[in-house]
Amino acid sequence: MEPNRFLFKLTAIFLQYIFTIIVFLPIVYLVHLVKYNFNTEGIVFLRVLFFAIAFAMPFVIANAFAFAKFENYELTYYLKPKQKHVVGINQNSSEVLKNLKENLSEKPFWKLINQSETSIDYSVKNILVTDNVSITATPISDSKTKLTILSKPTFPLLFLDFGRNYQNIINVLLATNTQQA
Repeated sequence: MEPNRFLFKLTAIFLQYIFTIIVFLPIVYLVHLVKYNFNTEGIVFLRVLFFAIAFAMPFVIANAFAFAKFENYELTYYLKPKQKHVVGINQNSSEVLKNLKENLSEKPFWKLINQSETSIDYSVKNILVTDNVSITATPISDSKTKLTILSKPTFPLLFLDFGRNYQNIINVLLATNTQQA
């Protein structure tokens, strides 16, 4: 692994760990408040911080390992929380949408949300988060289609995606292939 890629990933994982601790801190504090009958004198802040750190670690490790296989992507695709790609395909737009629906429906975590004549929307469940993938097929000619793919998290405040959205886009592009089984 290249040194700059390693440092980039280490920094991204560390930042995600810090933000996950910040999310768990008030939850753990509230649990301690209930445990000690809302008496703040019995709560030790270091214990609350320790539990927040301990609860955050499995989430961060699971997310980092789940997306470690995406390490060959360009770093520009690694952290984008919202990705939009426009590609040209040498197929009729109705064929493209039919192939997408057939091939993506076979994937275990892809759930069809909405379909129209020119677009399909999917919900993609990942380990910790859910992404929305919108696919629009605009006919250019009888045998060419402009495919617009937008992948973004359902929860809009996420900014660390570890290549998940780019993987969604690659899955859509692979699903346009008619020979796929």
